[in-house]
Amino acid sequence: MDGKRMGVCLLAFLMVTALCGVIPSNSYASAEETIETSFKIAENINYFPDEVKSKVQELQWRVTDGHALVHKDGIAYVILSLGIRPTTGYAIEVDSVVRINDTRLLIWANEIKPQPHAVVSPQLTSPVQVLSMPDPSHKIKHVSVWIN
Repeated sequence: MDGKRMGVCLLAFLMVTALCGVIPSNSYASAEETIETSFKIAENINYFPDEVKSKVQELQWRVTDGHALVHKDGIAYVILSLGIRPTTGYAIEVDSVVRINDTRLLIWANEIKPQPHAVVSPQLTSPVQVLSMPDPSHKIKHVSVWIN
């Protein structure tokens, strides 16, 4: 998604949520006030705290997609799950992470599907992606995720 289109989508989302009363109208940021957030993508879940591993296992075998936020030792972990898929070859690719007012993260990601003629195993899988970012004051409270 290009930056201009993402900015327009972000601004529209913020305006709709403010009008619906989800967040106070004076607390949302304009598109100019949002900042790209640096994050790391987990390579090996075994090295993460037990609280994160537990939340991954909880989300991993859901029928539908989901996400969760876990704070541990000054790090915010965001777990993204696609839910159960019928074969191998599925994955989550994070497109962008935007932080708003120190308390809210907006995440855009894509579901990578196997190519039509790819060789896949007919087994249930559950793609998960774990993002980590510094948050020493535990300010991040809300995460909104869009997976295309």
